[in-house]
Amino acid sequence: MERLIATMKLAQTTWVRRAIAGFARDVEGKVATVVSSLLQNLTYRATGALSLNRNSVDMFARSDMSAGCENFGD
Repeated sequence: MERLIATMKLAQTTWVRRAIAGFARDVEGKVATVVSSLLQNLTYRATGALSLNRNSVDMFARSDMSAGCENFGD
């Protein structure tokens, strides 16, 4: 009888350990997914901001050059 009780306790302990390990893997996977999503979002925003700034500089340079050419003829 004692052997049966010891086996049941071991089985219960093993089950609890497996459940905790499974929960930890699930949480780790979800955290990794969220972090990856945030990094992609930040990268997208950063590259979008860079391209927006580059376009703004190009537009400013073009408008400045065209205004300079118009003033040159006067």
